[in-house]
Amino acid sequence: MHTLELGVVTAGFLLMATAAVSILFFGRFFCSWGCHLLALQDGAAWLLSRAGIRPAPFRSRALGWIAAGAAFYMFLWPQVARFVVQRWPAAESAIGPRPEFRLRVLADGEGWASFLTTDFARNLPGPGMTLVTFVVCGFAAVWLLGTRAFCRDVCPYGAVFSLADRFARRRIVLTGDCTACGRCTAACTSGISVFEEVARHGAVTSGDCLKDLDCVAVCPTRGLEVAVHRPPLFDRRGVPRKWPLSWPEEVAVAAVVLLALAALRGLYRLVPFLLALTLAACVAFAAVLATRLLRRREVRFQRWPLRGAGRVTARGWLFAAATLAAVAATAHAGAIRWHEWRGDRAWEEWRRGVATATRVDAARRALGHLVVRERWGWVRPPDLPIRMAALAEALGRDDLLEASLRRLAPSSSAARLDLAERLASQGRLAEAERVLRAALAVEPALAAAHYGLGVVLAAGGRPSEAVASLRRARELTPEDAEVLNNLGYLVGELGGAEEAESLLEEARLRAPTWALPCFNLAALLDRSGRSAEAEAVAVSCPAPEEQGGRTVAGR
Repeated sequence: MHTLELGVVTAGFLLMATAAVSILFFGRFFCSWGCHLLALQDGAAWLLSRAGIRPAPFRSRALGWIAAGAAFYMFLWPQVARFVVQRWPAAESAIGPRPEFRLRVLADGEGWASFLTTDFARNLPGPGMTLVTFVVCGFAAVWLLGTRAFCRDVCPYGAVFSLADRFARRRIVLTGDCTACGRCTAACTSGISVFEEVARHGAVTSGDCLKDLDCVAVCPTRGLEVAVHRPPLFDRRGVPRKWPLSWPEEVAVAAVVLLALAALRGLYRLVPFLLALTLAACVAFAAVLATRLLRRREVRFQRWPLRGAGRVTARGWLFAAATLAAVAATAHAGAIRWHEWRGDRAWEEWRRGVATATRVDAARRALGHLVVRERWGWVRPPDLPIRMAALAEALGRDDLLEASLRRLAPSSSAARLDLAERLASQGRLAEAERVLRAALAVEPALAAAHYGLGVVLAAGGRPSEAVASLRRARELTPEDAEVLNNLGYLVGELGGAEEAESLLEEARLRAPTWALPCFNLAALLDRSGRSAEAEAVAVSCPAPEEQGGRTVAGR
């Protein structure tokens, strides 16, 4: 996708291009012999069979278009959108800006390395979402939709490879005797009627054939083998199939898939595209089967009767309850996703806004959507409290700002420091001290926390402890003028005039335009009876309005 949308040539693009070209010559071998997700599905099917579960394929015309639609969106839509925006610039507001397309190879520090990288997990989800993906795309999809359902109904690469396979001359071909035993069809885990295909066409012409050679292995006459055969190209080949769903059910499947995909894709900044597609297909299957419980006298799910003789069985009620829960969870996800979408748009408006009124309105809308996500969402993405803190500060919402900083504090030292500073400014010194000590327990060498703790202790009337914290801050940041100024002031208050003078002189040198160290030094000299020197220093101090820095200890 990076190659097709941005022009960044990656190893992944070369791998997929090589696989697609190889299929033109040798057929669709890559999926069965090189794909990790197919191995996952076959492993899941084997484990389910050990538990006595033999999944039956769920055949649907609408589901059959999911993979093709995903392939169009991933591989062709970037080019279509770029052409539309270039031809009609006004369309950019609806489609969005199109990034520059320029073929190039990038290094690690340029955004997305093409071939060499030290960030091996750069495009992978975390462990939790990886586990969910394996469970859903492996076990759940196989159990509900049938063996290799992901390859057949979801995988966009599979759609491209299926099209390429129609041009391949190497196919499963009938070259010997056939006793019509049907073992080849029974052995095919891709759900192809091998016996009928070779009887009609002399070869397997379906693009779903993954060339795993199971049918070749079980043929009792050794009549099947991989051989050269005329490719089907765009002919209507294969075997006419009876579709079990009515047209209203097909429309319902398509509608549920589209709605569920919109609700789930990118949810909580976590759910990837292909996982959302698989979940949408599973929800659509469950919804169709559940509606049949209301209309048909006999309904089965694989080998389990859900309704018989006009009555819903116990398994049927359990299936209906599970389906209702899945639909409700998807609807909840859709509501959260809507607030994510609207909130993101308002956030970008706030960031780009120039007029004050426009920015304030966008900030209020963005914060409103964030509050709903925080209150009703099941997961809080890392960006949520960060954005809430920024918007709350911009709008003067101190309650939300403090709450957001507290949520960020366990994972962010900057948030801990901001929270401590806010608490100290409100006179809540004990709370600020606890926050800073917690920060130092995690990062003992955090100079800003030592400095902040010194300031808080000084404000709380504990100068000796404050000096100890400020000395540690000075060890970590010896050139920090704020640390030198506060330490010099407190040391002078405790009677160490000589050391205090040295510290304040150094602070003046480090920050020559900051007035406070200069005034503190003049006051120290005056208290020591050196009035003439104090007057000379005071005269040389910069104007107070020129001073910078941050302190709560000084004169």
